Amino acid sequence: MVGGSACPLSVMEEFDTYGVDTRHAWGMTEMSPLGTTNHAGGHRELYTPEQFADMRTNVGTPIWGVEIKITDDDNNELPWDGEAFGALKVRGPWICSSYFKLDGSDAHAEEGWFETGDVATVSPEGFVSITDRTKDVIKSGEWIPLSRLRTWPPVTPRWRRRLYWPRSR
Repeated sequence: MVGGSACPLSVMEEFDTYGVDTRHAWGMTEMSPLGTTNHAGGHRELYTPEQFADMRTNVGTPIWGVEIKITDDDNNELPWDGEAFGALKVRGPWICSSYFKLDGSDAHAEEGWFETGDVATVSPEGFVSITDRTKDVIKSGEWIPLSRLRTWPPVTPRWRRRLYWPRSR
């Protein structure tokens, strides 16, 4: 079980050579602590290698008792289409309702939904992919995770350089 940070597919594939099945999970202290688990290890034969790799590298589906949704800046719920990026919110019976000794703090913005501070996409099957933190996205008409900019252009054997934008003076 891998948590805390995303495990690169290359590391997962290396573990495969030793017969070690690696799976992602995601959660927070405020969730006591588990929110999702990835069960992509079974039924590998049902998927192409690319589909299986995509399934393995997300954080999985919500565990029993945890509900999830993604929302835009206006708090509109976004579709589970694997494309829409939004603020990840969770709710459930054991998820934090307030913070100790923080008067007036309500971790639940509306109707019991806890704002995790993560940006995510959700596939039609309910698989969650954490893409960034809400504080680390550029919001200019659409959400652009900084992680996309950090990894662009892709490093390949032919192209080992990265582009750097000059600072304005």
